Amino acid sequence: MRRFVEGLGSRVRAGLITAGEMASLLSLSLRSIPALLGPASGMVARVAVRQVFFTGNQALPLTGLIAFLIGGVVVIQAITRLSGLGVEGFAGDLLVIAVLRELGPLIAAVIVIGRSGTAMAAELATMRLRGEVDDLETMGIDPVQYLFLPRLIGAVVSLFGLMVFFDLLAALGGYAALGLQTTTPLRSYLTSILGAIQARDLALIPAKAILFGGMIALSCCYRGLSVGDSPTEIPRAATRGVVMSLVGIFVADSIVAMMVYS
Repeated sequence: MRRFVEGLGSRVRAGLITAGEMASLLSLSLRSIPALLGPASGMVARVAVRQVFFTGNQALPLTGLIAFLIGGVVVIQAITRLSGLGVEGFAGDLLVIAVLRELGPLIAAVIVIGRSGTAMAAELATMRLRGEVDDLETMGIDPVQYLFLPRLIGAVVSLFGLMVFFDLLAALGGYAALGLQTTTPLRSYLTSILGAIQARDLALIPAKAILFGGMIALSCCYRGLSVGDSPTEIPRAATRGVVMSLVGIFVADSIVAMMVYS
């Protein structure tokens, strides 16, 4: 029993230390934002643009394919399971509820974690092991401003774009599946979608992009910058960053859903 209590206490202590260090990293990055109006703005912008290109632009084909298929599957399952109940007229409502509110943001975030979160953690861990982070400090460059802040901005901007793109392709996939099963006009389908969308649904897209994107960048960058002296810690940092990000976005999504839609 004593060992159990001691082990539990050590885990709680480690968790609190990690939370404090992550909060400190986020606080330092937010405090460095005003400095972007100075000479550092160009340097940070270049890194952020590269991050948006890798995280957002290069993920569009994969995101579009998954969104198109999921939109089609949602509509097909609804028509198959609820045939004869006039569900064709509510296909847009089903897509809004299932995709725009929940699946779209979550799957887009998972794609960002899988493609870019691992890369962030591995890249920063490698830079830490090579001493490049210390070299930046020696040259008078703020590592938080140069390494973390652009990736935070890039993750948020990219995730917002991917969420919007996911919703559009899911709607297209839903109509493609609907057209194979019924003769529902496109106008009726779009009217159903627009009628089901609420103002809070639209407001949650940028809100979730900031929340999920910030959580992914913070978790993965923190794990990458926290490695020790062994190269074997690079894959561990990537794995821990991914796990922390996944747990974080699902917990955050559950809390948001309960607060907004309950």
